Amino acid sequence: MPYVGPMRISPKYDVAGGVGDLWTELKRPQPYRWPILFASCALTGLGLYPFFKERVYPPPPKPDIVYLTTFAPDRTDAEIIASNVENQERKDARQRLLDAQIEKRREMYRALGQATAKPSRKWASIPTRWKPRSPPRRHAKRRRRRRGSSRPPAERATTAPMTAASDARWLAAAARLALRGRPASAPNPAVGCIVVKNGCVVGRGWTQSGGRPHAEAMALHMAGGAARGADVYVTLEPCAHQSERGPACADLLVEAKPARVIVGATDPDTRTAGKGIERLRAAGVEVSRPACPDCAESLAGYLTRARFQRPYVTLKLAMSLDGCIALADGSSQWITGKAARAHVHSRRALADAILVGGGTWRADAPRLDVRLPGLEHRSPDRWVLTSHDVEGAQTIATPQDIARIPAQYLYVEGGAQTAASFLAADLVDRLELYRAPIIIGNGLHAIGDLSLVTLAEAHGRWQPVEQCKLGPDSFEAFVRTRGES
Repeated sequence: MPYVGPMRISPKYDVAGGVGDLWTELKRPQPYRWPILFASCALTGLGLYPFFKERVYPPPPKPDIVYLTTFAPDRTDAEIIASNVENQERKDARQRLLDAQIEKRREMYRALGQATAKPSRKWASIPTRWKPRSPPRRHAKRRRRRRGSSRPPAERATTAPMTAASDARWLAAAARLALRGRPASAPNPAVGCIVVKNGCVVGRGWTQSGGRPHAEAMALHMAGGAARGADVYVTLEPCAHQSERGPACADLLVEAKPARVIVGATDPDTRTAGKGIERLRAAGVEVSRPACPDCAESLAGYLTRARFQRPYVTLKLAMSLDGCIALADGSSQWITGKAARAHVHSRRALADAILVGGGTWRADAPRLDVRLPGLEHRSPDRWVLTSHDVEGAQTIATPQDIARIPAQYLYVEGGAQTAASFLAADLVDRLELYRAPIIIGNGLHAIGDLSLVTLAEAHGRWQPVEQCKLGPDSFEAFVRTRGES
């Protein structure tokens, strides 16, 4: 192969006009020029890769907190719990350090705002911005109104005072909140409490499992100092008696110094029975007691036990359109669909005890538990209406014996003779009917003989309160209307 010689560059090459001469020299045929150039660039890149990797693309930082989200068969429960606690402590320490840094920076810029702005202006203190605000300009209030206030909800000024309608609405919300404590709060009633300040909820609570802490204690603890001057809505009169398990709720409210306390129902317990309201009024707290059907409904078990010395009884019946609960041979699985059966389990979870007749217990061997995911522990105590001993449940001989069942809510699921005996004894407070869109014909009827003489005896006893669809089935609920005797 002839020797070509090195690449020659014209001496005329300079910055201004030597580009063309350089291109001319590069176009001259020179063997192995491009492979050598490519190899040189590749070797240079490989040599500089570690240098640029550490500086241009630094490795991501390793997390100092590792959460145990995978199965660890080689570790015991105690080791896993200890590791989780340690990780949580490290996370909390980092969060506290971050909060301290943010607060320090806020104080610095707040001081800067006070030094540069006029002292009489509201915009002198700047807790959330990195530089002081400029003086308010034209239409600034209108712009702030459109953007919304930056102050916390509890500090915003309310535009309308509390009215009777708003009081009823907040009491109804507290009654719904009280359902979270039913029936785990037994033997204490399930009470709900909401602390409202300037139209915003600053604290809420319900009676905890076993009866303590009370709803007022939970709500006041959550509200903290915001409870001062607020409105407290509680479904039951605050207790006024001392207990080894905790202080009286009336004393806690006196210490919190709210503006008003709105009570949904008075406590029939002789230890309180008006004393809680009197103690609040003696301390200068305004107390009102409006009529609240929602609160009375949420306390139905407690009030029924105090008034009639028995639990609140709910009778459940699942039937066809023609009023049958089973075929003629007793087959009853299943009349209603999955949605209706799941609804029944949710109703069981709200009861202390569940009862069936002796015939149903011997024929079907029902489990009478709650089989909803996460609510299995809410299964009620099982009772059977029979004069014989049974295995796996407690027994009573007559419907009147429910007075000795230690429960506030009793859920009765039949069968037909049991339902008729409770209705004939006028012991049913709530009737829940599940209807499937089927017709059985010659089957077992849902309710036995009630020994009615005239139709007038059947009218005026039940009031509809709820109705809904559960898949193809329908659900209806009725409550017994009783006088104030």
